[in-house]
Amino acid sequence: MLLSLRHRFLFVHTIRTGGTSVARALEPFCEERDGARWNRTLSKMGLVRDPARIWLKEHETALGARRLLPAEVFDGSFKFAFVRNPWSWIVSVWMRLRTTESHRHYPIVSKMDFPEYVAWEIGRNRHHQHRFVCDRAGDVIVDFIGRQERMAADFATVCERIGLGDVELPHVGARARKHADFREYYDDDLRRRVGEHWRRDVELFGYSFDG
Repeated sequence: MLLSLRHRFLFVHTIRTGGTSVARALEPFCEERDGARWNRTLSKMGLVRDPARIWLKEHETALGARRLLPAEVFDGSFKFAFVRNPWSWIVSVWMRLRTTESHRHYPIVSKMDFPEYVAWEIGRNRHHQHRFVCDRAGDVIVDFIGRQERMAADFATVCERIGLGDVELPHVGARARKHADFREYYDDDLRRRVGEHWRRDVELFGYSFDG
């Protein structure tokens, strides 16, 4: 997550949606944060009120930011996030976890094929994109939701809205994949199971399996 007090924006970094590129592009417009352990701990406890010192974790949700930040800062910021086709997104999450040895879930996920991983995630019920942008009632609390599939155009819209003009969007964080098309990982049953479990993401963001 990125917060700029100067430019009054809050970027909610949803995992595996191209957010690393967005963060790299916008970091120069944000204040440097105190990442000391004590400040991170106090921020998590809600004991830091100076918005310039509040520590926001990389993948903090909009709801978490609303809890931590003063109301005038949260309400006065242009809040935005990027999302991705849920069927493509869960393939990307699986690939990330199974190839990142430093991740805590690597020992488990690295041994799973994709159907096994989907079953595991459904059982955990943890990873959902809508949780990054909604409150507990399910209402969207950000001002703009861009699409990973049209990243360049939507990022340009964000920059225009926050008054930054033409900012270069670097291409970082992408991994080479044996299969370029996420559809190759699905049969009809797996497609249905993902669509049902991530139904809220599908409906809220207006996606279908093919688009």
